[in-house]
Amino acid sequence: MKYKQFDIVFNSDIQPKGIFDGFTSFCEDNYIAFNIVSPKDQIIVAKDTLYLTLDDATLITIVKQAKQNQFQIAKDIGIIAYNDSPLKEIIADGITSISTDFFEMGKTLAEIILLGKKRIVENKISVTLRNSI
Repeated sequence: MKYKQFDIVFNSDIQPKGIFDGFTSFCEDNYIAFNIVSPKDQIIVAKDTLYLTLDDATLITIVKQAKQNQFQIAKDIGIIAYNDSPLKEIIADGITSISTDFFEMGKTLAEIILLGKKRIVENKISVTLRNSI
């Protein structure tokens, strides 16, 4: 791993606990140093850190701070963002993203409603690698 730490910017008031649990479990299982950063705190970008951002405002804050500190994205810091969008294709020459398949999620939800059957469904997740890690 080229980064010394993996940080997530997580707002427990609005973001699902499952993301937090999955992130901490992944880091612990793989012996990766990590930190949970609240967006309520001032985010201070540190060299040799990989950031997982869950919203675009946080993503922009991290990119701006990297630029101000003259950190090179993918070399000095890394960024992974949740939920791919056209913004992530162009900002900072491309941000790697983790995204659920919203079309498939909607289709599955419609089937559940129409059939009236409760079930637990694991939705597909994809990673789009770009120039940020």
